[in-house]
Amino acid sequence: QYPVAPIVSAANYPFPSPPGQHPYESQITTTNFLVTHPRCFCLSDMGVGKTAQALGFLMARGAEALPPVVLCPATVRGNWVAETAKFTGMKCQIVTAKSSLKGLRKAGFAAFERPEPGYDLTILNYDLLSTETAQTWIRMLVKGESAYAHEHLVLCGEPAVKLILKAMTKNTSIDVRNRLEKARRAIADLGKAARGMREKRYFRSFVNGMPLADFLQAGYKTLIEDEAHYLKDPKSQRGMAGKAMSDGVANVIGLTGTPILNRPMEVWNL
Repeated sequence: QYPVAPIVSAANYPFPSPPGQHPYESQITTTNFLVTHPRCFCLSDMGVGKTAQALGFLMARGAEALPPVVLCPATVRGNWVAETAKFTGMKCQIVTAKSSLKGLRKAGFAAFERPEPGYDLTILNYDLLSTETAQTWIRMLVKGESAYAHEHLVLCGEPAVKLILKAMTKNTSIDVRNRLEKARRAIADLGKAARGMREKRYFRSFVNGMPLADFLQAGYKTLIEDEAHYLKDPKSQRGMAGKAMSDGVANVIGLTGTPILNRPMEVWNL
């Protein structure tokens, strides 16, 4: 499906170098590795050009890699816009929270709360990722009646029953207990189907409040995770949403110089 031989060299590097300069051999080697391994890590040290190498992958793979979405810390969103313009000429948009819109637009960036058509590369920061789980929907039911929470809690199946029973023991309100018991009975009525749900944990992920499934309808083919170690915790909202996003695209390039900060297990979710 993908080329096994290098297709990038100094002579046909996918974007022009500054006048009088040429790509380093290490950059050519790394770009070739990304091109031939489109779901991988780039663990180069800081300052050697991981951003440029990821952009090289996009340019070399062309239609098979475009359009891309970049996940990164909020502090480097501007750098991605600048580097993308410098090396590729692609138009960037930043998806951001409402509170940051005015500042980003004042700084000259194309910033929106949702992806807009007419842009080649979409950038968003990790803080926009969120995930709802059985615990989320139980908390909603504890606060009040919610058809939405009931529906999705039931879809969690048997794994949610223990959590529901635990919440019932902590709450003395009859109304709260009745709402939780209603969900428990609905799960029990599913029978074998509820037990089958043990194999895959049910949750819903969002990008800036937008369901992930709707976000991915833009047709992204590549996910670039800058500082990918931000997704190291598989139980965090960010980690779960990042994993779900990577499952929804063909190519995933993880960029980080620190894949393991404390324990080897941290690399598992990446």
